[in-house]
Amino acid sequence: MLPLRARMNIQTRRPKSRPKEFKVPIYSPDGEQHSVTFQSTHVPTTCIGVRLDPPTLVQGLPPTGRVTGELYAKHSQDALNVKLAPGHAALIGKFRIEPFCRMIAKIGHAHVVAALVAEGTHPPIEDMFLPSIILGESNEFQHYVGGDEDELDEPPAMHQLRFNRYILGDRKVLVSTVRLFAMFGMPRYHVIACYEPRR
Repeated sequence: MLPLRARMNIQTRRPKSRPKEFKVPIYSPDGEQHSVTFQSTHVPTTCIGVRLDPPTLVQGLPPTGRVTGELYAKHSQDALNVKLAPGHAALIGKFRIEPFCRMIAKIGHAHVVAALVAEGTHPPIEDMFLPSIILGESNEFQHYVGGDEDELDEPPAMHQLRFNRYILGDRKVLVSTVRLFAMFGMPRYHVIACYEPRR
């Protein structure tokens, strides 16, 4: 998401290391490759995500170690057309599913823990589902992180977070709904973070 974050001038911890321009690979119909350069303020707007299937935990299924869904991308074709000849294709971005799901898990985990701390409580470590995923010790992403098939709107908000409680079996679970770059119609993710702390 670096080109998008640079174009939108989103805050970064290392502003001096942010690129001022980006090279976009272009492929001709006969397979030849070259690249075109865009200034960061004019690089094509590109969002890449994935519409995940629901978490296997809520489906009553065991963890599979796999992630299922479909790649989902939005980009500004007009910006590409300025430098893209007819019949040519551009590489608008790359996507790796495990780091992406781990990032969503981190956001959801932090959101739920912060909400509980604000309420004056904290779940015991044995009731938390995500630490091993966040630390890279488990690949059971989709047991706790998934999506839905609801229609995707384009609200004015850049990002959206929502905190919910749901009954699962004989206990409540705490869920963070995470939506990054909602204004571009990107998918939402439901992160099952932990059991409701016993009072």
